[in-house]
Amino acid sequence: SDVPVAILLSGGIDSSAIACIAKELGHEVSVISVGYKENIEVDERNNAKVLADDKGLLWNEIELDESDYLKHGKDIYPYF
Repeated sequence: SDVPVAILLSGGIDSSAIACIAKELGHEVSVISVGYKENIEVDERNNAKVLADDKGLLWNEIELDESDYLKHGKDIYPYF
């Protein structure tokens, strides 16, 4: 690509494999991991961060909470 590309890194095997392969091919790899405030049961940011640090990926994270869904949900899902 002529522009920077980022990979959404969940911490699961699929996105982790894609990020690792891109890095092994010599690309500068930025990753974005999204987590949910106060909902650690489904937040995989820690796993993603460990991988990013280990592989030298450029780490970015976003934390969402209920207000984000209420604020932007209607733009995505009009019947929200």
